[in-house]
Amino acid sequence: HIEWARVTAMAVSGNAAYVAGYISNGWQNNKYDGSVLWIKSTATGKTLQPPTRLPCPPCYDALALGGGRLYMTLTDGTLMCLGR
Repeated sequence: HIEWARVTAMAVSGNAAYVAGYISNGWQNNKYDGSVLWIKSTATGKTLQPPTRLPCPPCYDALALGGGRLYMTLTDGTLMCLGR
């Protein structure tokens, strides 16, 4: 049993790296196991908050930062806005 993630979108601010993608569970059967947004410290690489589960995979290269918010487009056409 091997679990791995495929990153499809990234964005970096001054103190955080935002990484979104999906998890596959198992090397041979390549079973989709959900989509996730990870937020890591740019200084230490440590997790800044628990991973956020997404309702479907993010689109390729679909993260943007602006005005203290993170914008993300999902493959079902949803535009998510996270932040203040």
